Amino acid sequence: MAHVKGAPTDLNLFALTELVRRNGGASEIPNRLERVDYPHIRRCLAGGLVAVTERRTLCLTDSGLGIVLRRLQEDERSFAPYATRSDRDRERYESIRRAIATLSESKS
Repeated sequence: MAHVKGAPTDLNLFALTELVRRNGGASEIPNRLERVDYPHIRRCLAGGLVAVTERRTLCLTDSGLGIVLRRLQEDERSFAPYATRSDRDRERYESIRRAIATLSESKS
């Protein structure tokens, strides 16, 4: 796949997916981001995956919702075998599952 200038990279999509997961799967995200996330989310904004709402929050667009949901489902499948190793792994797995459930509800 050819790299398109300004198109979100895999790292940008990872940052967006993690941001949504950390916010419980909400499709609206407070715009208070960690400094490390700014360039990644800015590229996702330029790529049309998120939009700024009137309340100055970030909102997943339909295409952003689809991509994040698909990535979370892939994470759930790949992370499932490790979910019982430690409390931290179990918490991460459960946060992925909660995010999927919340996003699935907002998609329907």
